[in-house]
Amino acid sequence: MREYGVKSTQQAFTLVELVVTLIIVGLLAAVAVPRFFDLQPFAARGFSDEVLAAVRYAQKLAVATGCAVQVTITPAQYVLNRRATTCTTGAFTGAVFNPGTSQPQFSGQPPSGVALAAVPGVFVFNALGQSSAAVTITVGGRTFQVVQETGFVF
Repeated sequence: MREYGVKSTQQAFTLVELVVTLIIVGLLAAVAVPRFFDLQPFAARGFSDEVLAAVRYAQKLAVATGCAVQVTITPAQYVLNRRATTCTTGAFTGAVFNPGTSQPQFSGQPPSGVALAAVPGVFVFNALGQSSAAVTITVGGRTFQVVQETGFVF
């Protein structure tokens, strides 16, 4: 039995508050949750950063060693190569070691659904870090440039 003048310590949500909360949770589940399970944008951004780092590494390796480094970019992969015999002569068939993965060939393939393109597709960094051409590289919708005169990659 309840006494008059004494406050009740029981508290509860009203039906309206519960319905509004359920509607908000439903909207979040319908809109936000699918974005967390679609890994395509994350894979595209990660691969774009990987290609950018590889091109910068090629330029820095050419400067550090005094030997030219060739970057080849096709829709299927990117590859870094050095001259096979000496720094000044020979074809670019020598593999560049990847210090990040300890792989003997510095290369990578785009994940499924990520486009990779470069104009021109083959360019060389010389011992001064200069590029043999001005290059535009597009990876998964992101574009970056290589300045010919300085080799600056941005």
